[in-house]
Amino acid sequence: MSESESEQNDSAPAFAAPHQVANDRRKENRKLLHTHVILTLQDGTQLDEYSLDISDSGMCVSSQLNLHPGDTCSVFMRLVLQYGVAEFSARAKINYSVLAREAGGFKIGLNFLSLSQAAEDTLRHYLRD
Repeated sequence: MSESESEQNDSAPAFAAPHQVANDRRKENRKLLHTHVILTLQDGTQLDEYSLDISDSGMCVSSQLNLHPGDTCSVFMRLVLQYGVAEFSARAKINYSVLAREAGGFKIGLNFLSLSQAAEDTLRHYLRD
């Protein structure tokens, strides 16, 4: 092995560093929610993900990608309510991303940022039903 090859191998990490799990996890009661969710990342990339649960302050989704805690994204989904289907959209901060076999990839914790009145109403109706 040449000296330059040795330097390249020494400087390259064997694997990506795991993301830290934040301590400020949701304290509200969570309701199971299994529906498709579209996450739009800061660079405009759209991901079609699947939700696991939701609460007043955030939600958990499964993803094939290990998203970066601290980044923000847009969340869009349809919620089935007693009176029909309502669209929900919000900005959210990625709170944690952990590898989880049961989620089929990574569990991504999202904290909602200031919700619109329509989003608050839709979420309140969903959590109450």
